[in-house]
Amino acid sequence: MKLGIVKVYKNWKKLSTIVGYQTPKRPAFFQYVILNAIANYPDKEKSLANILREELQVFNLKIYAECLKDLIEKENTIEINSQGSLNYLANSYAEQEWIDRAIGIFYISKEALQALEKGYLLSKNNNREATIDFVFDIFTNQRYINNEHLMLIEKINNNDLIIFPEYESNITGDDLFNLLEEYKTKPNKYNMFNNDTTFTTIRKKQEEIKHNSDQINKLLTDFYETKEVVLTLTTFKDIKMQVMNDKNLQEVIDNNINLRTKILDYFLTAMTKDLTTDFNLNIQKIAPNTLESDYQQDPRHITSTLINPQFLVINAANVNPKAVLNHKYYFDNDVRCIIFVNAEQSTELSDLTGSIPIFYLSKTTCPIHDHFLTLFVNDKNETECYMLQPTELIMLNRQIITAQKFLPDYSRLLFKKILQSLQTLLKKDQENIYETIHSNKVNDLFIYCYLIDLLNQNENAFDNILKILVLVMFKIRFPFYTSVNKF
Repeated sequence: MKLGIVKVYKNWKKLSTIVGYQTPKRPAFFQYVILNAIANYPDKEKSLANILREELQVFNLKIYAECLKDLIEKENTIEINSQGSLNYLANSYAEQEWIDRAIGIFYISKEALQALEKGYLLSKNNNREATIDFVFDIFTNQRYINNEHLMLIEKINNNDLIIFPEYESNITGDDLFNLLEEYKTKPNKYNMFNNDTTFTTIRKKQEEIKHNSDQINKLLTDFYETKEVVLTLTTFKDIKMQVMNDKNLQEVIDNNINLRTKILDYFLTAMTKDLTTDFNLNIQKIAPNTLESDYQQDPRHITSTLINPQFLVINAANVNPKAVLNHKYYFDNDVRCIIFVNAEQSTELSDLTGSIPIFYLSKTTCPIHDHFLTLFVNDKNETECYMLQPTELIMLNRQIITAQKFLPDYSRLLFKKILQSLQTLLKKDQENIYETIHSNKVNDLFIYCYLIDLLNQNENAFDNILKILVLVMFKIRFPFYTSVNKF
């Protein structure tokens, strides 16, 4: 039987970045020659002019000089590698044209060279930027980009239960660029890239991430995915844990006894706190032969097994009504009416004006002495009743408090007893109708009738009391007529 649910938070990592990219254009013939010469010519002390004259027998260098200048100053495809090329700079002069300087002073990025191999020209002048979120499932090592289907949250409470992996793999700059390369080939409505897109830069705020960056993990932000772990009490009085819709996390929990213990402790600590605060734990031990076996639940979240439960009767001697209403205990059953018996207060008309009517039967006017916690009644007057009882977790050598289900006969008798108590109370007020009227307790009369009719699913009690009230008011109004009528 399902004992309860623990909400856990599975740890994810996210990296929000600005990605620079281009959809490159085809290089002109002159650009292609220049870039290949700079990238591949072995003698870095030679100038481009010398290479063109000696290797290609090109002597009209004007167009090449202008093209090289554009690649450096406009397209920014070629950079000046001043730090790594002091030897080449020593043989170059500031007044020289770019075409006359040693090609060793020029630098072409890895991304630009890769684009050139594919037949494209990468120009920083045409660089665009996009906000990209890299998301990492550190349990499965799966990685995503801008995944809108993942429902991740950033902020949780300090006392929430977080599940971290035992090991966390290292993420590098190469991993990010490779993920972008894979992502661009998978079209979707959030993907602004195409197969020709070249990625130039990735940065987190002002920190640039390069291919060889190996300290990416420190830039990651914690995010969390909400998961529900269902705790089931087995026949052998052990706790079984089942994760909904996450096979990997299920395996993590199954293979980690410390994590299972942590989840169980978290559940029991929260339950014990609520039970101690909101429930009466002066528990009377019930004979086992009056209870159904394997019907034990979390006392705070009892779910009826009845089809279409309509009414919920709660013993206010065993649970605080305010706690029930504030914490929404038992509201998952979608009942149409809540009745508190043995309450400290009586029902006010304002209690009946909410989304569902709430009745309070005080312990002085309608006492119910049975030891129970909740009683469910459906539209066929089928019943189901639960009571607080201690339960031994034999396999874990621990004791917990659960809500255990009575056998059907007990719940039927209890419902009958409550209904009879209400009818007796109504009959007493009817027999003392004049006192009820003069004591301004007619509203109480209507409330009892309303509740009885709800439980009986008819309007007989209300109709009867209206007839009685009409007759009584007529007698009060016309006493002479009624006395003459006796003769």
